[in-house]
Amino acid sequence: MSLACRDIRCHKLRMAARIKRAMLVTCAFGGIVAVVRLFLIALGQSHDFEVYWNAAVSLISGVSPYTSSQGLMSSNQGFVFKYPPWVLPFFAPFGLLSWTAAKGVWALGEIVALLYAVVWTARKGSLSAALLGFGIFWWIWIGHFASGQITLLILAAALFLGSGEKSIVLLGLIFSSKVFSLVTLFGFGRRVFKARVILGFIIAASLLTGIVVLAIPGHSFIALGRDWILAAGSGGAELGAEVVRGPANHGFTALVLRLFDVDPRSSEYDVVVFLVLSILLGFLWNRFSGVLSFEERWSGWLALGVLVHPLAWHHSFVLVYPLCALAIAKAVEANTTRYFVSALFGTAMIGLIIPELFGSSAVRPLELAGIKAWGTCLCAFSLVRAKQCFRMDS
Repeated sequence: MSLACRDIRCHKLRMAARIKRAMLVTCAFGGIVAVVRLFLIALGQSHDFEVYWNAAVSLISGVSPYTSSQGLMSSNQGFVFKYPPWVLPFFAPFGLLSWTAAKGVWALGEIVALLYAVVWTARKGSLSAALLGFGIFWWIWIGHFASGQITLLILAAALFLGSGEKSIVLLGLIFSSKVFSLVTLFGFGRRVFKARVILGFIIAASLLTGIVVLAIPGHSFIALGRDWILAAGSGGAELGAEVVRGPANHGFTALVLRLFDVDPRSSEYDVVVFLVLSILLGFLWNRFSGVLSFEERWSGWLALGVLVHPLAWHHSFVLVYPLCALAIAKAVEANTTRYFVSALFGTAMIGLIIPELFGSSAVRPLELAGIKAWGTCLCAFSLVRAKQCFRMDS
């Protein structure tokens, strides 16, 4: 009898091992297919990266990337280089490559950044949650690679550098590429306001801007700054209300401005609402995330930077991926079905409630109500509550 039981047990173990190997092979094959698919999408499109590349070519040619972008890209409304001048040296090497070669290198960089984000999330949470979140976010990834945006590289850098205080200045330079995203650095608390951090950022940004000024004959710091401010504020006027205040803008700032029907050309209201929401949501997250590890809190600050940004496009939500995956992983670890379902539902609100799956007429009202932003909040709530349940059980 005992021998028979031993044989049955061995058989079950072998079957479990085979199933595990089959799942790993399937995931590996699916991952390769997904990576190839995303790479090909980037090679075929990358319209935002075209703006970066044109700016790099202009800089190497000794022309201001801001004034040249507004001229070169006038046929493609709204596609103007809006990033601060100290970011330009990062893009400059791409200007030495042909358009096709530069796009290929950029696509590879996006792939590496995405893989790092998945691996980081798997290590801090669980592999199954990271893969599940990756699958639900599939159309978010597609949107990002189609646009050729820089957000995935920002995400990878934030995850890699986020645990070290010495990295705050570098993170400041990285997040300042999308100036409003600097609110994410409040995740470091008072350390952000240390004199050496602020001075370090100013010196680094000034030196990088100086390189750009030297590359453009007859230009000065003031002229370059003026060009940047004009370019940065051109989105509302060029893109129009339907884009800037429409369903494609998923953040809470856009939601508030939609409710009050604010003119998209009045960018000062964007700043006011951004500041108010940053203070409110930052206070709430800082207040209730104390039970979390630094990595879990940091994922929330990354997400908060998207929620309050005046232009929170669909591809911006790649920054929310770690929060969603960690919320799912923590709910499983805490064995709380309720918060597993809420985390899963919140992730689906971000990645699956989209026009490509349910049609524009069905999804438009939900997007106007900020469904992606509310889904992010649901994931944040699920993570905190699951962690509290886990600590109570422990």
